Amino acid sequence: MAELAQNRRLIILVLAIVTPGIPEYLTGSSNFSEIVFSTPSFFVALFLDIGMYTAGALLIREFSVRFRKGWISILLLGCAYGIMEEGIAVHSFFLSSTHSVASTMAVYGRFAGTDWSLVLGIDLFHSIFSIALPLLLLKLAYPEISGKSLLGKRGLLLTLIVYMGDVALVNFSQISVTGSAPTPGEYVLFIAAAIVLVMIAYILPSGFGMPKGIGSDWPAGRFYTLGIIVFPLYIVYAFLIPNLPGSLIPPFADAILYAGSYLLLLAVLIRHLPVHGNELLIKNFALGLVIGLLLLSAFEQIFLVSPLIIVPMIIAIYMMIRLNRSVKERRKPDII
Repeated sequence: MAELAQNRRLIILVLAIVTPGIPEYLTGSSNFSEIVFSTPSFFVALFLDIGMYTAGALLIREFSVRFRKGWISILLLGCAYGIMEEGIAVHSFFLSSTHSVASTMAVYGRFAGTDWSLVLGIDLFHSIFSIALPLLLLKLAYPEISGKSLLGKRGLLLTLIVYMGDVALVNFSQISVTGSAPTPGEYVLFIAAAIVLVMIAYILPSGFGMPKGIGSDWPAGRFYTLGIIVFPLYIVYAFLIPNLPGSLIPPFADAILYAGSYLLLLAVLIRHLPVHGNELLIKNFALGLVIGLLLLSAFEQIFLVSPLIIVPMIIAIYMMIRLNRSVKERRKPDII
């Protein structure tokens, strides 16, 4: 416990790098070049991102540790997080196509003032890449923290205050910038949806969705492939299908294909993971998820969509190499 206490700040610092590093800077959602061209606004945005992403991930990890919940519950809590960020704080669920972070989805799936394609697409993205992946990488990098709390009572309360304060601050800033806000009914609807997801995550048995096999019939390298294809599925759902001429595939069918594909991938992952000795396989899957994002980063760098995205790319590759070496040297049994 003493060693854990000494490393706690370092571990939380690493989490603060990974989140929001993965969902914001590695995807180009937040332009890293602003660190040069608009330095003050870059650090203000980074401060707000840490207050939301890192605090949110810490709260979800504490929930899973204190109530002994598995990765299915973490994914559900990640969906609740996505609702709070995009629906309550940033308002992207309700923005018009001219303001939306993904304008094609806003037009393609808009109904009754809500961009429903964004609701599904970005929510699942946050669940996987903003919450589950950083926590999985943290678990792989620091296996000694598995099942152990990183926050005491004061730390938990402080983290909750930071997170809720960040959501409120971003919410009010969005209102001042855009001049509009969700209706009271929309606030209630999505906060209620987040609460329901938290309740389901709490009710689910601890072992729900856990692998049950003795050994894997897949070669270890195949788990890289399984991870790599996760993000491209989001690109197909969010950008390729909505831009098909004449809307050949309606939004509800696109949504079914998207959600169904992710559920299938999750089922395949669980089916081929053994209960014990699976750390190397999980590491390959996690790094595959990052590689999928790096492919987008490389595209943005080549075409100068985000000129300095090479910096978070280099950081990500360095951390991947370190993690890969660490797991290979360790190679001790672990459970997802």
